[in-house]
Amino acid sequence: MKLATLFSGGKDSTYATYVMAQKGHEIAFLLTVESSDVDSLMFHTANIEIAGQVAECMGIRCIVTQSSPGEELKRLGDAIIEARDNGAEGIVTGAIQSDYQYTRIERLCFDAGIRCFSPLWRKNQLMLLKDVVNAGLKAMIVAIAAEGLDESFLGKTIDIGIVSKMEKLQMKFGVNPSGEGGEYETIVIDSPLHRQRLEIEESEIVKRGQSSLLKMKRIKRIEKAFSKRD
Repeated sequence: MKLATLFSGGKDSTYATYVMAQKGHEIAFLLTVESSDVDSLMFHTANIEIAGQVAECMGIRCIVTQSSPGEELKRLGDAIIEARDNGAEGIVTGAIQSDYQYTRIERLCFDAGIRCFSPLWRKNQLMLLKDVVNAGLKAMIVAIAAEGLDESFLGKTIDIGIVSKMEKLQMKFGVNPSGEGGEYETIVIDSPLHRQRLEIEESEIVKRGQSSLLKMKRIKRIEKAFSKRD
């Protein structure tokens, strides 16, 4: 099928895209909603402004929609309809546990007469995090907002060592190991879908209450020696 992914540039939406591509589907579009509501329950907002550049690294067209508080669902619905009108037969989401996100996206897809696929839904979160690492995704932690997660995690790429730390934090503090509760956010700087990888040349840590964000100030795209999509 010809599909479009709801895309933030983070590990969940990127891995969901990878899973569906591995099943033989064509990922024709990426849909990104840039919400100005930093406390959005619906959308990833950390460094969302570079999601389009991540999409360019993957060589997939990205439809970017701006949104303000109170209009997120309308803007998302409009983006889904635009993807449908451009030939998409289904929408891919990276939802794992959030009923709030899952039910609303399902409804918008139903209203648009288009199918919804959530290949990560209800997966064991530690196993899923290991799958992300084993699939070759390089997901950099760019925001933290949970007890036990300090600024030493910022800029780290998730590997088996980080997975082990997340498992311990889950047992000690109840941290969601996939970060779907907003405990942390990521940007995927490389994956099997990437034709170019991202390199962070300049960044700064921005504090907001109990959370910290690694704000990207300058990034560079670097050609890879080969691409599995070539």
